[in-house]
Amino acid sequence: MIGMEALEDEAIRRGKDGIEEPVFYQGEVCGHVRKFSDVLLMFALKANRPEKFRDNASFNLTGSLTLEGMVKEIAERRNKAEEPK
Repeated sequence: MIGMEALEDEAIRRGKDGIEEPVFYQGEVCGHVRKFSDVLLMFALKANRPEKFRDNASFNLTGSLTLEGMVKEIAERRNKAEEPK
């Protein structure tokens, strides 16, 4: 688990502190720019505080669904699409 902790620490560091990337001009390094990883930081937040940062996807379905009703609805949609405008 030590390896995983190191990876987590690096992900957080890259999200929070960023990394220096060289900027090139005519093939030469002319400076550096600091780039941050929003994606890595979001993964760290979701892992450490899932109650706050998880993707909440829940569905409550009520009613009934029948194959006959689905076929009827598809036929009605096709008929509407084929009607001249």
